Amino acid sequence: MKRVEYLGAVISTIGLVAGVTASPATAITFSQGDRFTGTTNFNINGNAATSLDLDFLDVNGNSGGGTGNFGIANATAVGAFSDYTTNSAIVGENTIRDTNFGVAGSVVDFLSYDDGAGGLDEWSIDLTNISIENDFISGNMRFVDIGGLAIFKGDNQVQGSGGFQALLTIDQTTNQAQFDFEAEAVPEPLTLLSTGVAAGFAGLFKRQSDKRKQNQA
Repeated sequence: MKRVEYLGAVISTIGLVAGVTASPATAITFSQGDRFTGTTNFNINGNAATSLDLDFLDVNGNSGGGTGNFGIANATAVGAFSDYTTNSAIVGENTIRDTNFGVAGSVVDFLSYDDGAGGLDEWSIDLTNISIENDFISGNMRFVDIGGLAIFKGDNQVQGSGGFQALLTIDQTTNQAQFDFEAEAVPEPLTLLSTGVAAGFAGLFKRQSDKRKQNQA
């Protein structure tokens, strides 16, 4: 059983920002800059040196079932996500879908929130245009950069888009992951899927990867 230490072992979603506050009975909306960071754990199916088949763990640390759970950090949740913070505690309302990034080009409802009790508004994030930008091993560590396009939905209605960048750090003992999403544009729903939004974190993650490689040398 392996764990991935994803840039601080977190899944961070930089969504769309603006001072939008979620409220019951109204559809959540997103604006450019909305952001949150979350934490999740997973098992990796297959060879940890080559596989990108991630089985995310539930709130009890169990695998299987097709999905796992994550938590949202208070420090980085802004805009529409500001009411959804859990101080990084993994909770049942926040669902992450098991994904094989080695073969998946897109994932519907990769992240989603639903408390099932009519409290905060439901939302979800689809991934598309997924690509592996870098995958290398240094000593006992493996580093994987993943990029693509995120589609943000409120009450299952498209509310915006943005680039996402993921960084996986896989070692022999722990598997954790960090995903960063930021809304760089919020086009009309009818034009959203035909609009290409470039991930804006490639340079940042390259510098972080280079620094880690130096530290591992």
